[in-house]
Amino acid sequence: MRLENSQELDTILKHSRDAFLVADNKGHILFFNSAIEELSGFSLKEYLGKDMNILVKKGLISRSTALEAINKKETITGEVETIKGKKLLVTSSPVIEPSGRVGRVVSNVRGLSVIQKKMIENNSNKCDPAKLGIDDRVVYYDKNNSYYVVQSQSSNEELVFKDNSMKKLVELVLKLSWVESTVLIYGETGTGKELIADLMHNCSPRANYPFVKVNCASIPVNLIESELFGYEQGSFTGASKQGKKGYFEQADKGTLLLDEIAELPLEVQAKLLRVLQDKKINKVGDSTPRPVDIRIIAATNRNLEQMVKEKKFREDLYFRLNVVPIEVPPLRDRVSDIPVLFHYFSKKCMDKYGMHEKEISPDVIEHLLKYPWPGNVRELANLVERILVTTSSETATLAHLFEPYLSCSSQLSSDKFSIYGIYPLKETVDEFELTMVKKAVEQSGTYMEATRVLGISLSSLMRKVKKLKNNKMLDQ
Repeated sequence: MRLENSQELDTILKHSRDAFLVADNKGHILFFNSAIEELSGFSLKEYLGKDMNILVKKGLISRSTALEAINKKETITGEVETIKGKKLLVTSSPVIEPSGRVGRVVSNVRGLSVIQKKMIENNSNKCDPAKLGIDDRVVYYDKNNSYYVVQSQSSNEELVFKDNSMKKLVELVLKLSWVESTVLIYGETGTGKELIADLMHNCSPRANYPFVKVNCASIPVNLIESELFGYEQGSFTGASKQGKKGYFEQADKGTLLLDEIAELPLEVQAKLLRVLQDKKINKVGDSTPRPVDIRIIAATNRNLEQMVKEKKFREDLYFRLNVVPIEVPPLRDRVSDIPVLFHYFSKKCMDKYGMHEKEISPDVIEHLLKYPWPGNVRELANLVERILVTTSSETATLAHLFEPYLSCSSQLSSDKFSIYGIYPLKETVDEFELTMVKKAVEQSGTYMEATRVLGISLSSLMRKVKKLKNNKMLDQ
């Protein structure tokens, strides 16, 4: 299907959420859309048809990448600051005609995020996107310590990793950031689900609009509906005279993270389903539906599929949320990140408290590679801080550890089974593993409980369960 005329194209471009500007080969502004005015903080209407140099000379913008692109006949990307103090990331691409001259230059404009600014400031430390397949404007590589870092824009936390499973996860998140699909993030407590959601929003076309986080488990049951959808003035005793915007309205045009989604009561689940279907909300005390334009990301550490079977979670809502499920691996499944995180959190803690340099002995880290980390990255961060603030010596050693960390290796090396013969190792290990999984599944009430007992992720468990069923070792 083709566009009918240039007017139709003009209408589409003006209503695009992506901000851009088109200039001729002399730098005269030919076209811009409203999104660019919203980002820059000033009106461009009086400058239509005029030279981009005027904007620079008047101090409206710090530089013109469009003029730079025309002069160099190549794509130019750089930071531009506006008179309103707005930081913009502008990519200007020249359109080269068959004759070799520049015909037009198209400038794509985005708000400059904290991450992108850091990338410009630390250009020498960029990760190689060809090597990793990750957008180098978003994830930067610390060459000195050989790990990747993604900084949250909504908190002071950072996602730090070198493990291949995390690289693949970040690659997937970057792909998903450019689509509107509803994403359901699975992961144990402390794995970084919120940071993953933050990254997805921050790399999306909605990045310059709100990212609203809601912990569904922390809202009192009697207030959930009014907190999510808002209320009109006087709709109930104690209500504000001005009424209140709910989280959905606060996130308009942006992204709403519903963390701990499994904790929502069934009656609220039904209303959430309607919002996802209709893209409209009803405030408490108001029967008029209000449209909302948001992307939903949900997160949970529970097994929603099992909850559906137990009638504790609506099946229709589960399928509506579970469009693209992703799982953040637990720390015990990304062991190569443990030394990296020890180094990162040590430095962060010493900077935070102005400590003189302390070290954590490699023996301590080697010992803790065998610990199951039920609290994951959050638990490790807390342990590092506790070690550093309670240890007076220059180097923390095994002597400075405490339970349960002190005995984790001895627990794993103690005799828990007897060996009556010697057999080929690979086949023996495979059979022992499947037997252990079978026993855990049969004795546990849910798959999630079995993962906790075995110390593996849900995806790992399901792969092993499938193998058990294929080998007819477990009932279908």
